[in-house]
Amino acid sequence: MVEDYSYNHESKAQIKKDYWKKSFSNPYFDKLKGGFNTKLYLQILILVFLVYFFVYSDTFKIKKIEIQGSDLISKEELTSTINNYLGRWTFFLIPKNNLIYLGKGSIKNEIQKNFSLESIELDRGWQTLKVTLKEKISYLIINNHKNFYYAGLDGTIIKQITELEASKRSQLLPVVNIDKDLNIGDQVFSDKKVNFILELDKEIKEQKLKAKNYEDRGVMEVSAVFTEDWKAIFSLESDIPNSVENLKLILERKIADRKNLEYIDLRMGDKVYYK
Repeated sequence: MVEDYSYNHESKAQIKKDYWKKSFSNPYFDKLKGGFNTKLYLQILILVFLVYFFVYSDTFKIKKIEIQGSDLISKEELTSTINNYLGRWTFFLIPKNNLIYLGKGSIKNEIQKNFSLESIELDRGWQTLKVTLKEKISYLIINNHKNFYYAGLDGTIIKQITELEASKRSQLLPVVNIDKDLNIGDQVFSDKKVNFILELDKEIKEQKLKAKNYEDRGVMEVSAVFTEDWKAIFSLESDIPNSVENLKLILERKIADRKNLEYIDLRMGDKVYYK
């Protein structure tokens, strides 16, 4: 017996009927049909608010800078340097004047590039940056017998000061006498000589000796003038601790009466001459 499996009208109608009964759905369109996603909107809104509040609002901005320990350094100049740094942005997105994201190390580096400091500490207060510094003795007082000036580490005249200010600062900074007309910006010494005088002055004070000022003796020499008006002559090639130790020894062992003393020559290392 042969079965007839050929396509017939009844089966065609059944298939068409079954086809129209089928339903198809897309999850994406189903979500859209669900309406406005309030939860997602609130989450985005809260995130935007938090970013604004913690990054861009005035709440955490530095509005006040307090400086302690500034003596020779102008507070106005230091504040201007800090404000210049705080006015910048990190990756064009985060303001540097935000207390939360404040980069203490970067600010310290910026300050150290512009000022000579022995130490610097930064503390955050409410909308306040507290700066505590200790200045490095890196200036000379220059006396050309007409006016008094500050000279920086590179030996350049940076500021004219009054005789009263020079007298007050002379307890801290070495005074160097020179015979030369001066203007702001003139370089009176090499940086090598400035550093030598600063180190020499520090060593003399540590040895409890009293130099009232210093005198320029040309490119490679300098004299320390002591309270009894005698001089100690040094070479810039001298070993400072050794030379000052020799000076102290010869004063203690050889020269009891300094009234007639004119100078002690320490330019030859351990060979010391005096008159």
